[in-house]
Amino acid sequence: MTELKPCPFCGHPTSRLLFKREYCKDVEGFVAVRYRIWRICNKCRARGGYVLTRPQIWEKDPRCDWADAYRAEADGKWNRRVGDTDGDE
Repeated sequence: MTELKPCPFCGHPTSRLLFKREYCKDVEGFVAVRYRIWRICNKCRARGGYVLTRPQIWEKDPRCDWADAYRAEADGKWNRRVGDTDGDE
């Protein structure tokens, strides 16, 4: 698990992951479910960037193993700060 940085706005040390279920159509036109995952500060409610999972026919709990990579990506977006050079620019 990634070491999380404190909130960049208020400095609070804890944050939590939030999930929002969205309905969309997959490539074959079927109704599918995808999740928007992001991290939020427990004190000031500042948000990190969100990550979209790929559409799935069956609803799955985003706290399970299948979403580990998406949660890790959301953690990385939370830890990103202005001036960071991580080579993706």
